[in-house]
Amino acid sequence: MQLNDEEMAHFMGVARERSVGAGTELVAAQDTTDEVFVILEGMARVAVHSEDGRMIDFADAGPGELVGFIAALDGGPRTASVIAKGPMRIAVCNRRSFLQLLDQRSFADAVMKSLVKQMRGLSERVIEFSTLLVRERLLRELLRRAQAEDQEATDEGESVRLRPAPTHFDLAARISTHREAVSREMSGLSKRGIVKREKGDLVVDTGALEDELDSRDL
Repeated sequence: MQLNDEEMAHFMGVARERSVGAGTELVAAQDTTDEVFVILEGMARVAVHSEDGRMIDFADAGPGELVGFIAALDGGPRTASVIAKGPMRIAVCNRRSFLQLLDQRSFADAVMKSLVKQMRGLSERVIEFSTLLVRERLLRELLRRAQAEDQEATDEGESVRLRPAPTHFDLAARISTHREAVSREMSGLSKRGIVKREKGDLVVDTGALEDELDSRDL
């Protein structure tokens, strides 16, 4: 979740700003660093690599979001890598300063809500990986992205434009499969008019996606 203006002001009071380029690894999985970041501009990918080198994508993090705070909370190793998807501006504070910020009730509440959001998201994905086929996982991921892009359009079952269009590699990393499987499923959705590409964007018919999921639940 994003920090509000008051929480951001508290963090910036003990942080230093830094700019990084695309592909920069802010955090490495299993590293013993414990700095905490807030993204000011740009987007980051939170992911791990399997033993065979395949990327498993947990989430994207954007402006206003806290990153790397789990290691600061428990003093353990990093649970995932955080990689800049493009040029970014970030604010960084050390573990000691971060723990002192937790003495402020509003800031501690924001961290708790961020942690709960992560737990809910991971629990949902574990269930999906364990019970659903690639097609169902892809449908749910597209719906999640559409909802993040436009809550009202998703509620009304309308089309949502994802910009820029997620790559098949990104989708595969997010739903724990390989790019070829995503390409095959996306081709089928495109032929049925459920998704279509327009000028570098992906237009998603959320109502049709929901109908697809409902039909597979019967």
